[in-house]
Amino acid sequence: MSTEFRSYYSIILTLCLVEFMATVDSSIILIALPTIAEYFNATTSEAAAVQLCYLLFLTSVLMIFGKITDKIGPRRAYLLGQIVFLTGSIFCGVAPNILLLIAARCLQGVGGAMLMVTAYAVVIQFIPLTLRGRVLSMILVAAALGLMLGAPLGGLLTGYLSWRWLFFINIPLGLFILFLTQRTLSSADDPPLSQFFREPFNFWNALLSFASIALLFYGLGAGHELGWRSTPILGSLIISLVSAVILIYREMRYPDPFLDMNLLKNRYFLFGLLGFLMVVMVQSGTGFLLPFYLELVKHLEPQQNGLLMIIISGCYALLGPVAGKIVDEWSPRGLCIIAAGLLGGACLMFSGTLAISGLFWVIIALAWLGATFSLFQVPAEYLLMSFAHSENQGKVSGMFNFILAIGAGVGISITETLFSGYLPNTGHGSLANAGLPVEVLTNGFRHMFIWAAVASFIAMSFCFLARVNPQPASKLEGH
Repeated sequence: MSTEFRSYYSIILTLCLVEFMATVDSSIILIALPTIAEYFNATTSEAAAVQLCYLLFLTSVLMIFGKITDKIGPRRAYLLGQIVFLTGSIFCGVAPNILLLIAARCLQGVGGAMLMVTAYAVVIQFIPLTLRGRVLSMILVAAALGLMLGAPLGGLLTGYLSWRWLFFINIPLGLFILFLTQRTLSSADDPPLSQFFREPFNFWNALLSFASIALLFYGLGAGHELGWRSTPILGSLIISLVSAVILIYREMRYPDPFLDMNLLKNRYFLFGLLGFLMVVMVQSGTGFLLPFYLELVKHLEPQQNGLLMIIISGCYALLGPVAGKIVDEWSPRGLCIIAAGLLGGACLMFSGTLAISGLFWVIIALAWLGATFSLFQVPAEYLLMSFAHSENQGKVSGMFNFILAIGAGVGISITETLFSGYLPNTGHGSLANAGLPVEVLTNGFRHMFIWAAVASFIAMSFCFLARVNPQPASKLEGH
């Protein structure tokens, strides 16, 4: 290890620990959702809201905090993000009912967004150019470890302690990270706080962004319970659409927009983005319902669920570097097409084997899903980031993260709605207390995976129409 690298070790450790904590927290909760639903006698819609509201607030404020970070400085924003995330974790752990748990997850989502948008800014400000590649690769490894350990850790904590420890475990780690951040990141380069109050902020675009996403999530999530033709659902979806149209109109005319709308004029970038969106929807939707399937149909305990779900994240972490090498030597577009097609095949296979006893086909399907997710994401990122040049790297990255969070939220909403729509209304809250026959539950899961297969093949079509940026990296024009 070089002397130069050792001198930045504390900063690198801080960045990796934050990434690990955030990634673990995004996956650890999924294993516990069936247990949380049973504990509070909550419906699947309310259980979905525990994750959806986290994604909603994370997505809605991503662009806002990107601007705020530029005004108050990466160090301040990073510290503030850690404090908000840690506070949200404490409130989640002590929540006495499902509604307060959902509210605390909203606060966690705000903190998660602050950490997401400031991490790269911290690297740029505090890590020299000669070390940035190594540091970014280490952060990716930390994220992969968090993804791999989230499911089994969630199962063990839920099974042997309580689901509340999923959040309490953040307290000692969060306090240690706060100590490291305060000690290692210098405040010398912080901009004056007066700049934050002096420069104008695009408040209306931020409000429109939040309204369009929040009402979309609400409409999709509550449509089954309230009725798709009911006034609240129709009203929320219509207002969401109108807000999105007004936001796009204002963004295209604002001198310093949150997102670069000119990127969407390029059909190659647009098709690649749509393909990525569809795959993220499949990934988040299947990740949400798989623990319910394993508990309600296979009758596994949370700790057993966690050990099984590690198959997906393990394949994801192991095959990610392989996909990176393939992309360097082959076509990222071709790999995206193949991976999306294989994903559709995995979902179809799973839908046809759900009722078979034993875990053999479950293990095969989980490994297949994990492999295809990892083989798709690396070339998709490569394809989309080929449209970034020196003047819009942040905006391309921002749109990428924005679509990642939107796809996750919409995927969970649609999947939960389709699944619930195929089940009879028993009048009970939690599915664990509803006493539905396994055959009825299996039929609901089967329809969900058929939908996931269709979405995967649509993603495959979009990837076929996409291309790596044919223009020089210094110039991007609409097509």
